[in-house]
Amino acid sequence: LDVAADIKTVYKFLEAREALEILADEDIGTAIMAVSSSEGGVQRSRAELEADSSNKQKAIRSISERYANDKISKEEIEYCLFSMGDFHAYLETNRRPVDEMIALLQANFDPNKSEQHYSLEICSGMRGSKLSHTHSTQYTFVLQSLQLWRHVTQEMFRLWILAEK
Repeated sequence: LDVAADIKTVYKFLEAREALEILADEDIGTAIMAVSSSEGGVQRSRAELEADSSNKQKAIRSISERYANDKISKEEIEYCLFSMGDFHAYLETNRRPVDEMIALLQANFDPNKSEQHYSLEICSGMRGSKLSHTHSTQYTFVLQSLQLWRHVTQEMFRLWILAEK
């Protein structure tokens, strides 16, 4: 019994149904966007969220109605759009906080000098630390770690696909 199967991507699904033009539709961005409760650290209003959600639903309906034919149904198109939307929701909930942390680090700390009481310096023996790093070195480590994690979260779906091969 073989329980392994190839991963089905939206691209391959649409390609098999000769429907790749959906990916270039002018409304695709709206149809697959993540509706987020905050933007740039600022909480969005209920009216803004409802407007985004309504626009997203209209775009999904419009695309699925425009491209549905005997090779691909409206429901299959919606399924593809929801799948792509899931990717954007994943990025919104996993990558965006890392982006915000990078922005906070860069806005609040000078990589070359520390301000009194706001140093990233680590001293061996203080608060259980086993290492010593200057402010500049620790700033670099923190920034590189956040950038690495941002890249990992950005590429997670690709990593899953490669792991399945």
